[in-house]
Amino acid sequence: MLGAYKVGDYTEAEDGYWIGYEVERLESIPDGMVAITVPPQRYAVIRHEGANTEIKNSYETLHRWIADNGHVRILRAWHIEMTNENAEGEPAPVLELYDTIR
Repeated sequence: MLGAYKVGDYTEAEDGYWIGYEVERLESIPDGMVAITVPPQRYAVIRHEGANTEIKNSYETLHRWIADNGHVRILRAWHIEMTNENAEGEPAPVLELYDTIR
């Protein structure tokens, strides 16, 4: 499962967090759903394990790594959060956080 969003100030129509699944091609889109295309991009990635309430700490670590390594975040590009559904017995999902960089 994927979450996609853009960082920054947006109009109400542009602002949001999209939840979906990656597909190879679009053949038909069910009513009430939309399709977004995320172009090839360069990412810095960190793995977050634990409660969603602690995700801010993982993002802070990722953003510090980006700055320390001379990269620049691209705020008006798609950022991705990727997870598999909780495996039985796992206390929280494992997320991979993809922050778009140049």
